[in-house]
Amino acid sequence: KIVIGESVTRIIEGEPFTHPEIRTVLTIIRERFPSTTVQLTTNGTLLDRAMAGFLAGLKPVELNLSLNSSCPATRTMLMSDRQAGQAIAAAELLREHRIPYHGSIVAMPHLTVWTDLEETVRYLAVQGARTIRIFRPGFSGLAPAELQVPPGLWADLIAFVVKLRQEISVPLTVEPVPQTDLKAGVTGVIIDSPAQRAGIRPGDIVIKVRGEAAFSRVDAFEKVRQAGGRTNWSWSGGVRFSLRLLKNRSGHLRVW
Repeated sequence: KIVIGESVTRIIEGEPFTHPEIRTVLTIIRERFPSTTVQLTTNGTLLDRAMAGFLAGLKPVELNLSLNSSCPATRTMLMSDRQAGQAIAAAELLREHRIPYHGSIVAMPHLTVWTDLEETVRYLAVQGARTIRIFRPGFSGLAPAELQVPPGLWADLIAFVVKLRQEISVPLTVEPVPQTDLKAGVTGVIIDSPAQRAGIRPGDIVIKVRGEAAFSRVDAFEKVRQAGGRTNWSWSGGVRFSLRLLKNRSGHLRVW
């Protein structure tokens, strides 16, 4: 996978679509790596219909869409975005062009109210996001008092996500992940993925991969990746390997 728009890349950091030669860059990458997935992270402001059509012609591509709010006025308030409506419509364009993407939101309910956060999650789910990540906001001691996160926000955010998971089918995660143990628990399963078709469900615990014990989430993830599975949220990319689960519903073991 070639990643563009995050700090791990040496190609470009920040918003990739501000680069004046981004189409040329992507075209060269596709010519050089015809079957490698290109992943871009964007805030959606410059993702118009023409760009969506261009990206559709470069498949396989995958996007991370940092939306933060599905309300134009609220997004403008949070991000000073003069094209908030276009950024929000980017999710619809990605669904229309069948470009897989993951949504992300920095949770600021103390500024936007909880209903805005919930509506944004539901909007991304309806528009076909494969997963939705909710990030805990960060701040420094120099931030104005109104921007600093209230002490109880973290616990409230976790409770909010736990409740919403019962109502939407798209995997919904909180980051950084609250750690209470090292078990390789399944938080969510991508719709129509090999994992879902195999019967994996939220709440399951991975205990073995290819007969080898999974000692933690990271260990299980790496074992699946080394077995040939896809590393971005989905457990498998069509490669057959055994995965032993401790099922949360009945307590029996299932081998996949």
